[in-house]
Amino acid sequence: MPTDDGFDEAAAGARVTAAVVRLEPTEGNSVQGDVRFEMASAGIQSAEMDGTGIGISGTIEGLPAGEHGFHVHEFGDCSAPDASSAGDHFNPEGHPHGGPDDASRHVGDLGNLEASEGSPVTLDMRDDRIALSGAHSIIGRALVVHADADDLESQPSGEAGARMACGVIGIAATEAGAAGETGAQPPGTLGEISDPDATPESDSMTPEAPTDEQTEPPAGEPPGT
Repeated sequence: MPTDDGFDEAAAGARVTAAVVRLEPTEGNSVQGDVRFEMASAGIQSAEMDGTGIGISGTIEGLPAGEHGFHVHEFGDCSAPDASSAGDHFNPEGHPHGGPDDASRHVGDLGNLEASEGSPVTLDMRDDRIALSGAHSIIGRALVVHADADDLESQPSGEAGARMACGVIGIAATEAGAAGETGAQPPGTLGEISDPDATPESDSMTPEAPTDEQTEPPAGEPPGT
């Protein structure tokens, strides 16, 4: 059954535990990167994780030094040159804008990234408001990095400025799925001999017993002709 946001877990074949996004620069910018969202119980554990929420990891390059707003936006559409097609912050409950630690905030309010000149930003954080299914699911929405710092209070979006990079969040491929297509054979199948001292059995290695036609001479001929 589809969830409130239209995502159908059953149709996807399994519970979604991880999502990925490739950030591409907007017009006139060079910011890009790869970000991964993963349920804490599914694998990501770090200094920022306590076993709950969604872990956020990855690397973003090309940001000028300083703080930059980091948000999930409502539409999975980065087609406009300035990424305005991604719409406003993802806010299914209609709350005012806030910071990631505020009780009342947009689901998409992930705060700020802090960049150093000439160095990529490495992400290692957690958020307990976003989700990979249900009403707070970020699957199919856009992740946006802004030019300026989010002040975490100005309405409606924290005065974070222009959008420097944008990408659509999608379901991640799972290692288990990839492992299921390796073609590995179970023990005892063709191509594997479990006992190296064993002699393979084969009809082609067993000599045939002589038939009557081979042992008895034709009538009228003496033996040995």
